[in-house]
Amino acid sequence: MALFIFSIVTITGFSEAMMLIAQSIAVAVLLSTLFVGSKWKKPGSVFLPLIGASALPLIFPVSGTSLIVDSLLGYAAVASIIAIYTFRSSLKMQFLTSVPLLSLLVLVKDSGKLFFAFIISVCWFTVFPLCKGSIIFK
Repeated sequence: MALFIFSIVTITGFSEAMMLIAQSIAVAVLLSTLFVGSKWKKPGSVFLPLIGASALPLIFPVSGTSLIVDSLLGYAAVASIIAIYTFRSSLKMQFLTSVPLLSLLVLVKDSGKLFFAFIISVCWFTVFPLCKGSIIFK
């Protein structure tokens, strides 16, 4: 995450405001995973993620006013669980989407290793058995 913020600040100019904007962009990208299953033909599938994506920054307002990355860990954890669950029918797509998100957990902060272990253990018992052709629980 620090590398993302550094790259944005290198392009735009070094200031704390630009760092906060870069962190807000990262939060918006992580919250956009809530809209993965949305379809415009079903308004409820768009409305509920919109409410969730609007409410989460209001619940954790620190993420928009300081450079503390603790809230980013939670957003990245939610994004990785949603990505793993969404691509449960294809193990290859599940792997390709979850590896960058799970590595982001470890890169954000050292305590992200605990989030990584927790998500892998939760998905091992809940999502992975739902995969078609699962080789884990045969």
